Amino acid sequence: MADLTEPPDRSPPPGKRDRGLGMLYWVFGVLVVLALLWTWWSHQVNSAHQRLLQEARQAASGISVKEVPDEDNAARDYERAYDLFTMPAREYGSKFSYRLAIFELDIGSEEIEGMLAGNARCLLALAEAAAKPDCVFVADYSKGIATRLPSLLNARSATLLLCMAARRAAHDGRHGEAAERLRQALCLARGIGQPRFLICHMISVAGEDIVIEALRDILVQSDPDEDALRAMLAMLREHGERRRPFRESMHVERLLDMLLAAEIGAGAAYPYSDWKATAWFRLRRSAGRVLRDAREWERLWDRAEEAYGKPCPQALRELTALTKSPEYARQSQVAGSPYSLVAFSFLATWRSDAEELALLRCARLAVACRLHQARTGKLPESLAELAGYFPTDFAEVATDPFSGGPMLYKRSETGFTVYSVGIWKPGDDGAPRPHEIVHDPDLTFPVDRKAWEAERARAVQRQQQRAKAVSPAKPPPPPPAPRR
Repeated sequence: MADLTEPPDRSPPPGKRDRGLGMLYWVFGVLVVLALLWTWWSHQVNSAHQRLLQEARQAASGISVKEVPDEDNAARDYERAYDLFTMPAREYGSKFSYRLAIFELDIGSEEIEGMLAGNARCLLALAEAAAKPDCVFVADYSKGIATRLPSLLNARSATLLLCMAARRAAHDGRHGEAAERLRQALCLARGIGQPRFLICHMISVAGEDIVIEALRDILVQSDPDEDALRAMLAMLREHGERRRPFRESMHVERLLDMLLAAEIGAGAAYPYSDWKATAWFRLRRSAGRVLRDAREWERLWDRAEEAYGKPCPQALRELTALTKSPEYARQSQVAGSPYSLVAFSFLATWRSDAEELALLRCARLAVACRLHQARTGKLPESLAELAGYFPTDFAEVATDPFSGGPMLYKRSETGFTVYSVGIWKPGDDGAPRPHEIVHDPDLTFPVDRKAWEAERARAVQRQQQRAKAVSPAKPPPPPPAPRR
């Protein structure tokens, strides 16, 4: 008889099947929740980056540039003067200025005379530009870092040309013309610093250095009369009153750097070309790390700008502590962050400006010392005797930015040196060999012809030794032929 019973049910027990479906639904639900959370988090991150971008654009748009009519603005005149160079701009430094600095060329040489004669039209155009009351290079800050900058290399070369013309005029006894050429060079330096970008500020300071070196050489190598010395004092005073404050450039740099970083974070700009850097940046951005970097850098900038407004000794302490802080170290080493692309040393930039301020004060005091010598026949016993030449600002001019105390002064049998203690406060008592590196005035302003002559003699000796080292030895003379 056939077996009419039902076959056994081989499906899994109801309890196991329900547990499997429940686990599947639970996993699916968790994934949905995670997706929703991720969508919400991404929206928050994107919104935060967009807010940062809007704030950065609004802050950058507030940077104002004074509008100056063309008839009063020297900027275009300078640009036209650069077209009158008789050689490529780079060659003025290498062919002339550097060789003068290492005593390979003399300012009274025919080579210098020929170079200046060939650039007579350019020098005239530069003088006409400096006669205008202002110099404003227009900068479109709405374009952020990509804005058009003035011709920085040409400006530096024009400054070299003006200072060589000043030195040659002093060499020929035309000290009034020499003072006017230096004034024209300082006008150009101020104009280059006007856009208030950090690179413009650096080139402006480089121009001031060139003028300081030329002024030092004029005081060392010639004897300006009282009228020329007063003109030099007046040009240095005017420059000190009109040069762009360092803090302005740093603030503009902050706004433009933060704008660039915000554009990268919001996706409006994308500088990463390497796929690894791109992937790492996207990962950090998604995790909110880029937003954390933005807040950290804002706090660091706030602390730096606060320190910039304080007296130099206090600012030095605070900026040194800032650059050694864990926050600064961490942010400076973050790879793949847009803020790491624009980070720089707050201390190094401040130090450069403080050193330049010290050098300008040294120069003013040195000119006043020579004026005292021209009027009385002797150098002052101390810098305090010069107060009459600075009726309104002697206390400021005579203050060392680094120490907060008086600028230092020492006399010798053949001259004098005005100097600052500098950031490291070296115990060299005013640089015993102040002319050893003549293209870098350090923080001293030496006016000592004997020291200058001694260094020139050493430089000539070094050149002769190098010439002997590179010249091939002469072969010995052949032996005399035997007599027959």
